[in-house]
Amino acid sequence: MRPMVALLAFSMTAILAAQQLSPSAHITAAILDSDSHLIVAGVAYGPDLPTTAGTIQPAWPSTCVSNTALAECTHGFVAKIAPTANQVLWATYFGGNGADSIGALALAPDGSVFIAGTTSSKDLFAGLTGYQSRPAAIFVARIAADGDSILAGTYFGSDDQLGAMLLDAAGNVYISGDAYSNPFPTTPSAYRQTYSPSACGVSPDQFVAKLDPSLTTLMLSTLLGTPGGVVPSVVELGADGTIYVAGTSGYERAGPCPARPTLTRLAPDARSAIFSVQIDPGAVPLGGYVLAVDAAGNAYLEGDTWNSPPPWHGVIWKVAPNGTLAESQPIDGSIDRLLVDPSGEVVAVGTASPSDLAITPGAVASCDGIPAAQASEVSPEDFYVARLNSPDLSYSYAGFLNSATALLIGPDLVLTFNPYTTTLTWALIPAGPPPSGTVTCVANAANFEGFGPLVPGESVALFGRDIGPEDPVSAQFDQDGNLTGDLGGISVSFDGVMAPLLFAGPDQIDAIVPFESPTAGQIHTEIRRDGAVVSAFDKTAGLTNVGIFRNFASGLSPLTSSFPLAAINQDGSVNGPDNPSPSGSVVTLYSTGFGPLANEAVDRTHPRLRSSYPVVPISVTVDGQPATIEFIGNAPTPVQGVFQLSIRLPGSLPSETSGSADISVTAGKPHNQSADGGAIWIR
Repeated sequence: MRPMVALLAFSMTAILAAQQLSPSAHITAAILDSDSHLIVAGVAYGPDLPTTAGTIQPAWPSTCVSNTALAECTHGFVAKIAPTANQVLWATYFGGNGADSIGALALAPDGSVFIAGTTSSKDLFAGLTGYQSRPAAIFVARIAADGDSILAGTYFGSDDQLGAMLLDAAGNVYISGDAYSNPFPTTPSAYRQTYSPSACGVSPDQFVAKLDPSLTTLMLSTLLGTPGGVVPSVVELGADGTIYVAGTSGYERAGPCPARPTLTRLAPDARSAIFSVQIDPGAVPLGGYVLAVDAAGNAYLEGDTWNSPPPWHGVIWKVAPNGTLAESQPIDGSIDRLLVDPSGEVVAVGTASPSDLAITPGAVASCDGIPAAQASEVSPEDFYVARLNSPDLSYSYAGFLNSATALLIGPDLVLTFNPYTTTLTWALIPAGPPPSGTVTCVANAANFEGFGPLVPGESVALFGRDIGPEDPVSAQFDQDGNLTGDLGGISVSFDGVMAPLLFAGPDQIDAIVPFESPTAGQIHTEIRRDGAVVSAFDKTAGLTNVGIFRNFASGLSPLTSSFPLAAINQDGSVNGPDNPSPSGSVVTLYSTGFGPLANEAVDRTHPRLRSSYPVVPISVTVDGQPATIEFIGNAPTPVQGVFQLSIRLPGSLPSETSGSADISVTAGKPHNQSADGGAIWIR
């Protein structure tokens, strides 16, 4: 059995108690019921889900047969968690003799749970009489509110692909997706009953279907006549019962059939269309991937370049009830889901590069390159949340979640994985500005990357909302010349040891992790204001987390698309494009995060002796060639934790003609090491 990991929930003011879900459980859908129970569903990759007795399938299905030698058997799962997050009320597998996954989740008026997904199993609904008993790729099921039985179930179509599922107020089930079945199961007098000819060759069509709550009657089913879908269609309902279906016509990339977002609004009986439009996305092909509808019947349709290499870019279009384009807003990222809150504000969650998405003033910045106010390094995609004013789609908030996964489960809540780079596995956080006192990033102070561990002696920057004093305070020293651990009434402790502070402001605190901190497990961090806890959280502990200080003031290097390193030439001058280092000369760098030291350092003290050096091995390369380390030890700074690293450049470098060289510094042994680097100017 794998070890369990914690499922935590953030309230608006505090972290609630822990709850357990297995690491093999990948959550793909989540909802909250009227009593704030969290219901999650998704894909389980192993038999370590903490299931409960008396549920549909408390044991991992053992009859799964892979379709191919390389395919693994996965199964769906559903779990219901108490509002306090301290108890799994019930959890069950959902699967058969094939591979299964759950992609959509909805709550019925009586508290029962509808799930929909894809399957290759032939035995999901033995003994049940649903609309279709013949196995197919799409399934829909209704689970009792206590998870003890399958109340209803049906397959649908043949080899079709599910896109979305939702319920109306009466509990009727709508599903949409891409249709491949021939013939496709449409209902009499449907808007379109046969596939439309396609100049794009063999391609799917979009579909929408409606089943009654017992899943025994197909109430309506129609094709949309928009062949060429790249991903399955999405469906939403208007307040008047009209059916909105969005998708893609054509292919994602340019060619004879470039992708175009499509939006169709059907009458409630799906026999006619109020409108069906294709939107011209401009020069870059975009699909129609995400959809939301407000109470007035306005549709918000999103398309982006998610099927191309990042960085991703897209557009949100506002389509009036009559099908005319009302507004549009470029998106410097992709969007996974849109919702409209009761006030009409549009809420979006997606992924974007911190170097592309412009956050709103005061919003949460990405942990990957925090000083983006000057310019940001090119960095991996990160999850963000945005709120837009519905009249003109202007941003009221856009900020990063610093999370590995994010699911928008309501206009005010996001279910996140490792939110704000903490060790929390899953947590509910606000879909907008975090509560006062929330630490949103703990970054290495040299490179401002926040996804690494905390290590002894590391210089770190804590970013958050209202975490420090109202007026910024710089480092202060006691009568012995040692750095204090209290600035403006603010103190920071790591595993109970007060840390020396270099700076404390309203939204940023700079500290040195105590040298006696652990190098494995977790480090408990607390920020206190006048003795009272402002924020408390856990971070992963590590042996090394190398950071080489950048010259952020110089801006991005045009040669490397990153900030150059803060380097000193052999003659004591600052390295730069107008003052490069010659090959074979000595260059000095400054770093932190090398971990424990020989000749043990004392926290908060000035490094009077330069004899402390890392216990782990350090190696440096320049343009891939080994460089000689001339000196490594304490830098002449006000406190221990920053190192001076002097290296001799190789005598000949292949990049001399380009004017810059790439330096990489590695600390530790291969099984437990970290590295960082950047560019310097050479001649």
